[in-house]
Amino acid sequence: MCYNDFSNGPLAQLVEQLTLNQLVRSSSLRRVI
Repeated sequence: MCYNDFSNGPLAQLVEQLTLNQLVRSSSLRRVI
């Protein structure tokens, strides 16, 4: 994924939030398991 394309747009925040959410979910799932 080339984040440079989204660095100059509001989509960057959405992408970051999505990635952070995925990381949090994966970490939470790992903790639960």
